[in-house]
Amino acid sequence: VEQQSLTDQTTLNGAENGLTYVTFMDGNQGKMYSQLLNFAWRYGDRADEAVVRTVATQLINQTFHEDRLVPETDASVYQSDGIRLLPYADADPILTAKVALLQETPFDEELLAAFFLSRLSTEDKDLQLSPVEVAWAFAGLSALDVPVLAEMKRFAKAQTLSEEGQLAIAIGHLFAGDAEGARPIYETFLKQARHDLGYIWLEQKTDEDTTELTADLAILAAGLNESKDRDALMDYLNVHARGQTLVLLEQLISTKESLNFLKSGASEVSYILSGVTKKTQLKGGNSHTVAVSSDDLKKLNPRAEKGDVAVVTSYEKPLTTLPNLYKKISVSRRFLGPNGLPQTTFKEGDVVRVEIKY
Repeated sequence: VEQQSLTDQTTLNGAENGLTYVTFMDGNQGKMYSQLLNFAWRYGDRADEAVVRTVATQLINQTFHEDRLVPETDASVYQSDGIRLLPYADADPILTAKVALLQETPFDEELLAAFFLSRLSTEDKDLQLSPVEVAWAFAGLSALDVPVLAEMKRFAKAQTLSEEGQLAIAIGHLFAGDAEGARPIYETFLKQARHDLGYIWLEQKTDEDTTELTADLAILAAGLNESKDRDALMDYLNVHARGQTLVLLEQLISTKESLNFLKSGASEVSYILSGVTKKTQLKGGNSHTVAVSSDDLKKLNPRAEKGDVAVVTSYEKPLTTLPNLYKKISVSRRFLGPNGLPQTTFKEGDVVRVEIKY
């Protein structure tokens, strides 16, 4: 299986014998449609679940010109000054910061900013923020357009921050409009991350920490328009164990930031099959697949007529011809003769033992 962006220089590889399946996919904003639908259909009474439902539905209506009923989020249930995860719980500074990163929410932004500024300046030890909470407070204030970049830089320079704190500072730079200030931190973490089987993640001692840091890195990847990295990070979050944590807010923030760099409207692809030029419109994340022979593949001549199109080719190929095998997954077989030793020739009546190892 091979995926690439469709350009005038794109070359498609396929099966020498048998069929190759060529799939064209919407590479515009529509590629985020199914993700937004999943967020819009999210159920639950936690603050993150409620706000994700509302904001995702609003994004669908704004981006794809739909008229869906926007679920109401009763701000008074979750907001006193900061945001609390459940009614009657205490305000959570980190949760409040991540809600602020969504920017267009049902909550009072002036109250959110006042919450952070109050907590940053309080002398009440019970209300003082930890270093990582301070880092997130600066990120939240940046998203609320409060000018704290210089103060955030001084804080980061004076502190030895945890990995989460460093990522929060980078996100603060991003939302303060200082993308290049965020990039060195992002690149440092990307080098530390594990890259395997098309996934990227920041491996930690627990599933919860792994999930949360990977989600924070996905926000940075999206905001810095590192789309391949962002997709690999999000794919990891979608399929791997999360422990006892949820990262709905981070995933929606990443999706929302990605929309800023994608083209609007439907995309369109053309190709030649059996001498006939065909055109297909792709919208809302739709895809179109054709099965072609090796000769047809050479003449397919696919073109992105409108917008951005991704193309995936899938075909069967003997494992022994592949240059790079994934060594953690393998299957081997051998035949043992009557004497218990491996052999490849047998005579009629022999009892043959087949061993398969995987």
